[in-house]
Amino acid sequence: MKRAELVFIPTPGMGHLASTLAFAKHLLDRDDRFSITVLVMNPAFAPTNHSLVQFIAASDTRVRFIHLPQVDPPPKELFFKSVEKFITEYVENYRSHVKEAIINHVLSASLPLAGLVVDLFCSSMIDVAHELGVPSYVFFTANAAFFGFMLYLPTRHDQVGIEFRETDPESVIPSYVNPVPPGALSSFALNKEGGYICNVNHGRKYKEADGIIINTFSELESHAASSFFNDGTPPVYTVGPMIDLKGKAPSGDNQAKHEIMKWLDDQPPSSVVFLCFGSRGSFGEPQLKETALGLERSGHRFLWSARLPSRDDGLAKPTDAENLEEILPPGFLERTRGIGMICGWAPQVEVLAHKAIGGFVSHCGWNSILESLWHGVPIATWPLYAEQQTNAFQMVRDLGLAVELKINYRLGSGVLVMAEEIENAVKCLMEADSEVRKRVKEMSEKSRQAVIEGGSSYASLGRLIEAMIANVTVPARKFYFLLFERPHQNFLKLVFRDLHTNTTETRTFDMKVAKNHMGHHCVFFNIPTGNEGDLEWGDNVRQVGFEYVCQNLGDDFIDDIGKTRTIMMGCVWVGVLWDQSNICIVHLSEELSILEEVLHSGKDILFIIVQ
Repeated sequence: MKRAELVFIPTPGMGHLASTLAFAKHLLDRDDRFSITVLVMNPAFAPTNHSLVQFIAASDTRVRFIHLPQVDPPPKELFFKSVEKFITEYVENYRSHVKEAIINHVLSASLPLAGLVVDLFCSSMIDVAHELGVPSYVFFTANAAFFGFMLYLPTRHDQVGIEFRETDPESVIPSYVNPVPPGALSSFALNKEGGYICNVNHGRKYKEADGIIINTFSELESHAASSFFNDGTPPVYTVGPMIDLKGKAPSGDNQAKHEIMKWLDDQPPSSVVFLCFGSRGSFGEPQLKETALGLERSGHRFLWSARLPSRDDGLAKPTDAENLEEILPPGFLERTRGIGMICGWAPQVEVLAHKAIGGFVSHCGWNSILESLWHGVPIATWPLYAEQQTNAFQMVRDLGLAVELKINYRLGSGVLVMAEEIENAVKCLMEADSEVRKRVKEMSEKSRQAVIEGGSSYASLGRLIEAMIANVTVPARKFYFLLFERPHQNFLKLVFRDLHTNTTETRTFDMKVAKNHMGHHCVFFNIPTGNEGDLEWGDNVRQVGFEYVCQNLGDDFIDDIGKTRTIMMGCVWVGVLWDQSNICIVHLSEELSILEEVLHSGKDILFIIVQ
């Protein structure tokens, strides 16, 4: 039986959306008391969103999707100055649409709203949760160490006040074992065009959430997870690894997938190095030539997803490399025939699961790292953008779970990774008895144990579920104030005298919002009465208030509450005890004894105030 509704708000983009939907399905698989609604932003610059949502909607009817109206994106120039700021501003433009969708399509339903689950770029939606009076949880699609870095940013900024610089000394960041050099920091940390400060603001906002959900497991990031204690951080729930093991997401060409898997079937076990750089990873022709030379000189079999940057629009996805004979070194394709395969898109999850794969040259996106660890495939690091540099640093320096090809590479920097570097890294990566390979195999087993009953992530998800359910199953006292006019401040001071320490205040004009408040809340909203000067004192005013409550909260809500406790409607004008449909209107005079009795009754109180 469904008990509560959760609203998920993902950032547009395949990686963020896919991770969010994976968690939503994971949560439903674990506990069917939840109903989940996903609010979908459909920007023109992320057209794959629509196909993924259509696929999930058709294959899993447990998740409901609400498509939000499109909003104008920020100027394209901002994207090239700071991707993070571009996305953040785009998401912020959706705030009013998100709130409206929740009020009209979620709060109007019968299930209580247990909270909002927002993506790491959607921290502005925490304010929407506050306005609605419901909890908020950040679903952090990166790792725990990087979450610690985001928390570190505001502290550092308050002390230093400026961006990081390439000439800075190594930074001691609590969530990393070793000091982090500036070259291993995410590009935004050095960005003076708004990228740095916008992430400082995200870091501050995360602490206002009711919980942080991270797709990782404590055995992998024990140091990072332990660094969050005693610093005012909301509860952190490590619930991973959550990966699409079946590779069902509609990402590419079925014919291409068939050809790739057939080729792998013909290769010896653990003999192939796989090169793949994510949905937005691409290189120019000079880098493709160096990569080809490095692979050939390594002497190892390879499967290489080679993609070129979009020629006309930086917001567009990369294109599959064509006319390879013209791009790659002369004779390369002929010399590597039989031991190498070059493709465009590749089904990464299925490829990593194949017995022929022995190593993975990766951009170090967090999903890719988790997939490689799950399947016991060691990585050679080649980060491109976002938090991938810090991921590479952590995997190589802190955890010893990867081979270093590059840690400080940044896409668009103009740096060329030479064939010799690629050759040496691939040879090291493919060593059969290396320490890295042994550690990866051990971590693979730990990752699988973490998500089954008795595992660390299984237990952490259970704690998260109980926290979410507790928000909707434990009756809590509410204080509703229906305002015909602004109430007398002295009266409010009397009401809050003994309650100010554990009462949060929410201002709203919608009783659907008030209905879903949990915990000690004071909810203020206006009653539309036309010209207040036409109102007369006494029963007429009380009747208007009562009818408004019935119309907006609904008789079912009133009857349900009436079965367990009485709502007392207090009037500061002269009135009499009145009982109708399990609702008592109680006259509140200025006599403190009566006021104290009501305030300490332990019941929900609905004050109708007329001045």
